[in-house]
Amino acid sequence: MKEEAWRYQLDSYEFQQQLFPRYVDLDTERHVNNVAVFQLHAEARLRYLLDVMGNDALYSDGVLLRPVRVSTDYLRITHYPEPVQFGVRLLGVNDWGYRLAVGLFQGGACVGIHDCLMGAWLDGARVRLPADVRQALAARGAGEDGPAPASTAAAPSADGYPMTVEFGPRYADMDPDKVVGEAAVARYTEQSRATMLNVIRTPEIGLLVAAVQAEFVQFRLVREQVRVPIGVIKLGNSSFVLQSRISGDGHPIAVARSTMVVFDRASGRPRPMTDAERARLQGLMIQST
Repeated sequence: MKEEAWRYQLDSYEFQQQLFPRYVDLDTERHVNNVAVFQLHAEARLRYLLDVMGNDALYSDGVLLRPVRVSTDYLRITHYPEPVQFGVRLLGVNDWGYRLAVGLFQGGACVGIHDCLMGAWLDGARVRLPADVRQALAARGAGEDGPAPASTAAAPSADGYPMTVEFGPRYADMDPDKVVGEAAVARYTEQSRATMLNVIRTPEIGLLVAAVQAEFVQFRLVREQVRVPIGVIKLGNSSFVLQSRISGDGHPIAVARSTMVVFDRASGRPRPMTDAERARLQGLMIQST
């Protein structure tokens, strides 16, 4: 995704509008929080859908249009209160969904890019895209690019994770169609990261979220418990990757992978991990079973 130069140019996107970050979107670093940035991408996708289908597409009591897989790269810090321009480009549609690209721009610079495979979901399982949605998107000149057909493969195992974070489900985690929304999945992923990263966090070390990918297993109502096993799956020189497996009431919901970059707070530049930091993360690797 990062290698495609067109993603960094607002004029490359067929649909453009403006959004405004809110003060409550700021984190303790006084930047727009990565989950809030993700929500800007999601809002851009929804605005595009409404442009295609009309406002009646906003809610559903039947088939839900929800992500199958999302990938978000955080390129620059997003600031408050400057407006954010977004662009959305339809990359394709097939019988099982459609693919969208989103770019966020602030102050003339691209601050983030996002790629999303959208699918149709019914009673927690993927189904074929409704014919009216497929036809409306195809009318925009889209090619045959979209998600693969629904798979009957087993859900990812929760075994081998070194740490598990648990939550009580909140009313705010439900979206208007009464399922755990993708924003809640992003927040669960963030909280699991924050809990695990306390293991290596010191006043000197800085940690930035460079990218997050998430694959969705199902969308469902959760009444009792959210569990998020988390562990390290890759160690680099100045970066590492965490994997979070989100489940609700014992049912898998999503798997997310977060690429973290280590930087020096004094210089603001990425730096190699120390031997001690690497050893702590090595002890948090997910063990194969």
